[in-house]
Amino acid sequence: MKGTSLLFRPTVVQGYNCDISHSGDYAIDFVMDEGTNVLAARDGTVTSVVDSNTGSCPISQDCRGNFVKITHTDGSYALYLHLKQGGACVTSGQVVQKGDVIGLSGNVGLSTGPHLHFEVDLTNSTTPTFADVAGDGIPVFGKYYTSDNSINVNHCESATLQGRRMTTSHHDLLRGLN
Repeated sequence: MKGTSLLFRPTVVQGYNCDISHSGDYAIDFVMDEGTNVLAARDGTVTSVVDSNTGSCPISQDCRGNFVKITHTDGSYALYLHLKQGGACVTSGQVVQKGDVIGLSGNVGLSTGPHLHFEVDLTNSTTPTFADVAGDGIPVFGKYYTSDNSINVNHCESATLQGRRMTTSHHDLLRGLN
């Protein structure tokens, strides 16, 4: 959040079309502490949620991650992956706005450490860019970024999911797309 001192800054450890596991994808991995608020980058409708998986595994194995998928009015979608177990704070069919806290980061699925895998499919050939990244708008491996995207609604604090109250006090870190 603008004007807020962050305890750490999310660093890009894997970017677009990386040979490790993002080949052919507009996906970025941001290292962040487990339990960090994950904010919606754009307005949209939650179209898929999985948050019951546990544990992580190396890329040589096949284990499932937890995620929230949001579809936007232009047909594009964003995928927020590796959320902690029980860390999705929204439900399928729910309408969200840019800045809404939709989940809590984790280390579940094909993951070697706590991070957020943020993937975008624009349904056309343009490259997704970020409003908070100077220059061409594309995050660079090894650099850290601080977002101006501020919390709109914290669904982790305001929603009761499956009979349990979700709370957190971590900072928001995901930036808005152009």
